[in-house]
Amino acid sequence: MVKQGEYLLDRNAFIKGGEPMIFHCHHYNVFLQMSIEETKEYIDAVTILKDSGQEVVYAQMKNLLADISDIHDRKRAVQDHYRWAGFGLIDLNGIEAEGGTTQTNSEHYASSWKMKFGLRKEDENGVSYFTCGFLAGATEAIYNLPLGTLETEQTKCLSKGHDVCEFVVKQRATPADLDESPGEGEYQTISKYPQPKGTDVNYAGIREALINMPIEGSEDDGLINAFGVVLTRHYANYYALISLRTMLSMEAVFQEAGVSIVRDLLREAGHVCAFNTLGGIMESNEWEAMIQPMIKTKDDWTHGIIAVCNAMGWGVFEIGTIRPEEQTLFRVTSGYESNAYKKLYIENTHYTTACFAAGAFAGIMNLIYHGDISTKPELNESYYNQTFKTRGRFDGGQVKARTMGDEFDNFRVVRAKEM
Repeated sequence: MVKQGEYLLDRNAFIKGGEPMIFHCHHYNVFLQMSIEETKEYIDAVTILKDSGQEVVYAQMKNLLADISDIHDRKRAVQDHYRWAGFGLIDLNGIEAEGGTTQTNSEHYASSWKMKFGLRKEDENGVSYFTCGFLAGATEAIYNLPLGTLETEQTKCLSKGHDVCEFVVKQRATPADLDESPGEGEYQTISKYPQPKGTDVNYAGIREALINMPIEGSEDDGLINAFGVVLTRHYANYYALISLRTMLSMEAVFQEAGVSIVRDLLREAGHVCAFNTLGGIMESNEWEAMIQPMIKTKDDWTHGIIAVCNAMGWGVFEIGTIRPEEQTLFRVTSGYESNAYKKLYIENTHYTTACFAAGAFAGIMNLIYHGDISTKPELNESYYNQTFKTRGRFDGGQVKARTMGDEFDNFRVVRAKEM
C-alpha cells in the first residue's frame, strides 16, 4: 500500500512522493487550461500541457514505486493514486513498456470541460492533456524507462461527445529532453502558526479540521464532488510549470507585452477559483457548521476563508490589514508558485510570478465586500459578472516577490478605478 502523503504544518504543504499536492476545483482547472490552450497560435501550448504533466508524475511515481517490484502491483498503485487524487478512473492493464491503449468513461478534465463549456468540435483536440502526460510519465516509472521515452495521444474524448476517453501510449520517435520536477522546491518554514488579533476565527482549529477530512476520489467514478465543485488534489508543480512556461514562451514572442497578457490570464484564473471554490466553501454546510459560529463581522468572513486556504496546501496565507475602501494587504510564506519558480530558473527576475494568489485575494475581496457571499447567492455566470466585472470591484496585484529577491510574496488589493 502506497502512503497517501503527509501534511506539513510548518509550511502548509501536502507532500506525497516528493511532490507537493494541492486542492483546486474543476472551474479553475479547465479555465486555466483553456487560457493556456488559446495561446497555441503563438507558442507550443499543447506540448507545455502534456510534458509538464509527464515530468511531475514521473518524478513522483519513481519515488512511490521504489519499494514495489511486481509490475501488476505497480500499476495498481498508480491507478489507486489517480483515483485518490480525483482525476477519475484509469486502467493500465493494456499498457506495456512499449506502449498500449486504454479507455475510461470518467476523466476529470473531459467531464469538467463538458460540464462548464459544453461539447468541443470534432476537429478539435481532446482536452485531457494532463492525463496524457500522466500516462506517459507513470508508464515510464512503472517500467523504469528514462523520462521522455514515451508520449500519449488522445484519440477519443468525452468533451467531444464520445462515450469514453481513449489514449494511445507509444514510444517517441526521438526521446524528448524533459526536465526533472522541482519537487518540494525552495520552500520556507514558519516557527509559529499565525493567529490574528481582533477575530474569534480559530485559524489552527479550522486547518486541523479540514486537513483531517477524508477527501478523495470515489470508488465509483474517481471524482471528488465536494463544496458544490469537483475537486482535485493536483500537482502544485504542474500548475507552476504550465504557467511559467507559458509566460516565458509568450515573452519570447511578444516581450513584456507577452508577460502582461499571460499574467492577466493567470490572475483571471485565480478569480475563477476564488469565486467557485472559495465561494462554494463559504456557502457550504461545513462552513455553516464549523466556521459560521465564529463570525461576528464582515472581516471575520475574510479571516475564515484565509484560514480555509491554509488547508489547501497553497502555503501560509496571512492578512496584513483589512481596509476595503483604502487597501487590504496579504502575505504568503512558502507559496507553491514561488517555491517552484525559485527552484527552477527564475531568480531576481524583473516581473512578479505569483499570479494565482494575486487573483485569489482580489476574488475573496470581491465575494465579501463587493458582492455579499453571506446571502448565499447562486454562484453562476451572471453573479460572477456582477461581482467581478462591475464598477467598484476589487483588483489585486503583487507588490513584493520572492522571485525578485524579497523575503515574502506580498499582495495589495484595492478598489478598481472607475470604469
